[in-house]
Amino acid sequence: MYTLDANIYARDIDPNDPNFEDCHALLERLKRGDVSIIVPTLLLAELAASISRVRRDPIRARLVVDALQSLPFMEFVDLDRTLGQAAADIAADRAVKGADAVYIAVAHRYGCTLVTLDQEQAKRAAPIVTVMTPQDVLRVL
Repeated sequence: MYTLDANIYARDIDPNDPNFEDCHALLERLKRGDVSIIVPTLLLAELAASISRVRRDPIRARLVVDALQSLPFMEFVDLDRTLGQAAADIAADRAVKGADAVYIAVAHRYGCTLVTLDQEQAKRAAPIVTVMTPQDVLRVL
């Protein structure tokens, strides 16, 4: 099981991004496999914002988010009080950004490997969850 940070999805929508190839290959590979992806609902807002801000295309942002929610291997976890407290503890203890702490908390709660390109998030999350880059995951799948 994997928890993919929003940066993986954001790079998959921009063919000009230097990490597009790896992120796109990873997402395509995960779609074909029998692998669960567990992410916070926060991903929806982060991805919509990224698309709308970079592309200036709110319609595309909504369509991508709708399509993502329809994928059968995606499980979205609501940010309730318990998960919020876990993320707050991680943010305080590991000195990570709030949104990054939410992804780490989801990965920790569900025993997932956190997949991210954010080096700071990866370094600070490593003591509590397994962390990999898209390239790392592609090598083991």
